[in-house]
Amino acid sequence: KEAMMNRVVAGEWVLLLTCHETYVFVEAKAGATFRLNRDRVAVEPLLGAPYGARYQLRGGKLVRFFRSPVVVLPESGGSSSAAASQDKTQRLDEASITEMKRSGVDGEAIVESLVEGSATFKDKTVFSQEKYRKRKERKYLPWVRVLAPRAANVAKAFFAKGPTSKRLAVRPDAVAQLLARSNVRAGVDVLCVDDTGGVLLGAVVERGARVKVPFVGASPPAHDALKRFNFDKEHVATSVSYFRLGGGSGTEPPARALVVASKRDPRSVLGALLPLLRPSSAFAVYCDVSEPFLPCVTDLRDRGCANLQLTEAWVRNFQVLPNRTHPNMVVSATGGYLLSGITTADQRSQHAENMNAAPDIDTVLGEGVSRADGAAVSTDDAPR
Repeated sequence: KEAMMNRVVAGEWVLLLTCHETYVFVEAKAGATFRLNRDRVAVEPLLGAPYGARYQLRGGKLVRFFRSPVVVLPESGGSSSAAASQDKTQRLDEASITEMKRSGVDGEAIVESLVEGSATFKDKTVFSQEKYRKRKERKYLPWVRVLAPRAANVAKAFFAKGPTSKRLAVRPDAVAQLLARSNVRAGVDVLCVDDTGGVLLGAVVERGARVKVPFVGASPPAHDALKRFNFDKEHVATSVSYFRLGGGSGTEPPARALVVASKRDPRSVLGALLPLLRPSSAFAVYCDVSEPFLPCVTDLRDRGCANLQLTEAWVRNFQVLPNRTHPNMVVSATGGYLLSGITTADQRSQHAENMNAAPDIDTVLGEGVSRADGAAVSTDDAPR
């Protein structure tokens, strides 16, 4: 069973990274297909594939291939200035390439023909030659890499899709900081407010925590990303529980951590949920802009919360290759902002006195909340 955890299992979801730096979720089962370039490709060859393996599209089918070892490219006296006029120096026209593909010529042969047909290829530097080959291989020899549907990879895939009107797009490093600052760990009761579509919720479940998801309205929120993690249904049923704020059940015990990535006003979210935490519990809140956090810092300090930190998530990737190590030129401008801290013994008894200026919780969270001691709280008494 442990060996199968590192391989694609029939019936589970698998995440594919394409040669175009895009992500595709596919269900690993016979008859399933996905689009790669302009082709519909069968998923069946990926059944049993080890995570991390690469597959290349050859003759309409996925075939596993191994990357060549990294070699030190020699310096060259060539120039890459001719790259801009490549279209004018290519002797092989589009009609010839189309005819080669129609006659069944392999993609590798097309790439070699393009290299031979380029009048400026030999004048390029070895670095430009390698880039030229890779660019043509992405078009005529596309490949995919099989990724394990773990929290970091799932977060990358959903972040690449971008935000929607109902879902936040949180960068993977910001998700990691949320988990670390809220001290999410195995066996801990965690309150989780997730407007990322289930990415944050899945990351908390992956760490082995017991998750309590507050919601308003008639039904719990939809967390579609949660099923992409391939968790066992029984494990999810025992690890994740939903409770309605203001439901009057009076059965929710206090939690040990709070993690929030929500489109709602963070001031009201904290006012409603901090009373549900035990003393000395860590909390972390994400927001894509910093302005809503500014009044929160003052209010939380007055409430007695400790170790308050407001930071911006930032990361930059580096290419690490022999003679070609440099930071990537295109990066994400910001990964959002995080507010974190620790509750204290006296802050719960203050009942959010300093939150009165926050937006009405009726419209932000619901008609009421429940205190940590289980007593139902009416709207008039709810922390604001």
